[in-house]
Amino acid sequence: MLKKILLLLVLLLLVGCLLFSLVENKENVPLQKPPFKVALLLEGKKDDQGWDNQAFKGLQQIERELHAQIIYKQNISTEQVQVAETKKLAEEGYDLIFGNGRSFESIFNRVAPAYPNTHFVFFNGKSNVSNVSAVILRRSQSDTFLVWSQD
Repeated sequence: MLKKILLLLVLLLLVGCLLFSLVENKENVPLQKPPFKVALLLEGKKDDQGWDNQAFKGLQQIERELHAQIIYKQNISTEQVQVAETKKLAEEGYDLIFGNGRSFESIFNRVAPAYPNTHFVFFNGKSNVSNVSAVILRRSQSDTFLVWSQD
């Protein structure tokens, strides 16, 4: 349960930071804000009663609390499909793309430089690009905790 809460808090923190950076208005001109667009790529199915299901619930909470426009894609499990879907979402103007699994590490680090207006987040790996972040879940003796990594 604590793991779910921590994961949700990290997701909300990341989205909040990204929202703040997107709406910064240095000239004090009234902003006509486009919808904040968030995508989730799942290696499996959203109703797997496991990791992908928890990520999907977090996406739904982002939609409810931040009024974001969301989309999710299921069974994105091969490298070819992961690359194609990642590029498609970035080209469609998604502000934030989550890849639910470490398999997205190399994909996001490779694709992200071509899409500087999109931020990419995956779990358990290392980010090598400024618009890519890794959320690392580590197990300690007492409980699970999160480490934020953005190089």
